[in-house]
Amino acid sequence: MTTEFNTLKGVIWIALIIFLTAKVWSYPSDLSAQKTIIVPSISGDHELQMKALSILQNKCNTCHRKRNPFMIFSQKNMNKRAAKIKKQVFELGRMPKEDGTPLTEAEYSTLQKWIDSLQ
Repeated sequence: MTTEFNTLKGVIWIALIIFLTAKVWSYPSDLSAQKTIIVPSISGDHELQMKALSILQNKCNTCHRKRNPFMIFSQKNMNKRAAKIKKQVFELGRMPKEDGTPLTEAEYSTLQKWIDSLQ
């Protein structure tokens, strides 16, 4: 019975790995295939938030779709992820990665102003 149980566990793990791999590979790599639904924000300056969203979608999401598909930024989640963005971009300097799409000074400034507007 132990051998049958171990075999069943192995089959379940393989099925789980295949399922998760299929989910990651199913994300579209072409940004034009994504439709962005813009919903007005309640907190912060709306125009500033839209500029920040544009940066997150055009600079950050291009890499995240391939390397970290569970951290794709959208208008729905961007405000709650602002603290993580601040830490990774401004405090630790880990993002964007060296081989990623660099941010301009104006983009850094926009992101910082947006994050500050949420506090």
